[in-house]
Amino acid sequence: MTPARAAAEEGCHLADEIGDQFNSRLCRWCLIAARMTQGDLVAVATESRELVAEAEAAHDALFVVASLRHQGHARAASTLGDGVHLAASAEECIAQSEVVVLATPWPEFLAIPAGLWGRNGSPRVVIDCWRALKHLESAKGIRYLGLGIGVVREGSFAEGAAQ
Repeated sequence: MTPARAAAEEGCHLADEIGDQFNSRLCRWCLIAARMTQGDLVAVATESRELVAEAEAAHDALFVVASLRHQGHARAASTLGDGVHLAASAEECIAQSEVVVLATPWPEFLAIPAGLWGRNGSPRVVIDCWRALKHLESAKGIRYLGLGIGVVREGSFAEGAAQ
């Protein structure tokens, strides 16, 4: 058992003991996320369903939405089979992909240094729907394809990367 898993289980136990259902749901949500990255999709679907039901009963919209996200990932992976791998991080996703499509300019992807995007051998294709990663245009080991010619709006996720 990993230290993070042990901490989440201990946190869940302590929260249950003192009657703190919100933090109990939080710890269980973290445990479900860990199962998802390990590929235990049956447990993810079952435990997420249980967490959604509990959160709905508690009128806890945060965990209803968060748990539905886990259910969606589990369903997509089980439907698509071996053609899908759930990555634990943005860096892992990039490292394991031949082609990366940045459809949403999430800060996790924008913060990754250019050196981690490239690869040896044939270049990794990066399709950037927002042109938020323009610094990759001349990066080694990357074939960068920036789509669109729109202007990045002030205050958007992509604003910092486009400058």
